[in-house]
Amino acid sequence: MNGLPVIKVLVVEDSPVVRDFLVHILGSNPGIRVVGTVHNGEEAIEAVSRTRPDVVTMDIHMPKLNGLEAARRIMETDPIPIPIVIVSGSDKPDEVLTTFDAMEVGALAVLRRPVGLGHPNSMRPRPANWCRR
Repeated sequence: MNGLPVIKVLVVEDSPVVRDFLVHILGSNPGIRVVGTVHNGEEAIEAVSRTRPDVVTMDIHMPKLNGLEAARRIMETDPIPIPIVIVSGSDKPDEVLTTFDAMEVGALAVLRRPVGLGHPNSMRPRPANWCRR
C-alpha cells in the first residue's frame, strides 16, 4: 500500500452487531487492519498487551469493566501510550460529562457510533431514494 504502514486497530465493543459493523467499516480501508476484537474492558487490557495495536476503539458501557476504567488502566500501565478513541452510541445530555471523563483518563477522541446503512442519518443513498423522480 504505497509503502505506508498499516494502522493496527483493536475494537472493544460488547454489542456483536456494532462490533461487526465497526470491523466492516475499518476493514474497508486498505490502510487499516483490525488486529482483534474483544467484548469488555478486562479483555481490552489483555488484548492491548497481546496485539500491540496502534489505535483502540472503545465503547463506554460494557460489562465487567467499563470503557473509561479500561482506558485509564491502559494509559497508566502501557509504557508507550496508545491512542484510544471512545465510540459511543449515546447522545444523552448527561453523557457529555462522560466525554470529559474519557478525555481526562487519556482518550484521544470521543466519536458517536456510526449508524447503519439503512438509517435515515446514513451518508450513503438508500435504494428507495435511487428511484425518485
